[in-house]
Amino acid sequence: REVANARGVSYEALLRIIDFESAGTFNPAQLNLRNAKGGVGLIQFTQPAIDDLNKEFGTSYTKDSLSRMSRNQQMDVVEQYIEMWQENSKNNLLKPIDLAAAIISPAKIGQPADTIIYAIGTPGYESQPYLDKNKNGITLAEYAIPAIGQLAIQGTYDTFDVARAKYKTDYQIGSIVEIDGKTYVVRGS
Repeated sequence: REVANARGVSYEALLRIIDFESAGTFNPAQLNLRNAKGGVGLIQFTQPAIDDLNKEFGTSYTKDSLSRMSRNQQMDVVEQYIEMWQENSKNNLLKPIDLAAAIISPAKIGQPADTIIYAIGTPGYESQPYLDKNKNGITLAEYAIPAIGQLAIQGTYDTFDVARAKYKTDYQIGSIVEIDGKTYVVRGS
């Protein structure tokens, strides 16, 4: 809670992201279970993220040093990471989806939820193809909805209830659709 309060971000979103990224373990030594070259720790720090932190703060973190930290010590690094992207992106990360973007693909902070963050065939895609629900590349929403649930769409889109739809088709719950020029997130009832 201290990190979320200090950086002014959603505590619930940060907690859910850590739960998702650490495979429910909240373990600072958690390795990426799907990719040996992947991240480590509470938010799955990757080598590029570690390099960015070291450059920004003059630190000398490594995957090994992060994995040997206590949870509280690593939360200090999580706070640095959030601070770095709040400053570098000029986005305060108040929207939970922007906080999720900072963790998974900082270049996509502030982008629409249907923005592709990992194209098919890229290393990011290959390490988590299960997130790609419509097989066109992983979108920010496809990452954010499993990571932070309905917080992902908070203040972003209206919802579209499949059961009450005037257009009957096979919409996938949680997907983003455009109907009559308006963007919705599909929900069930």
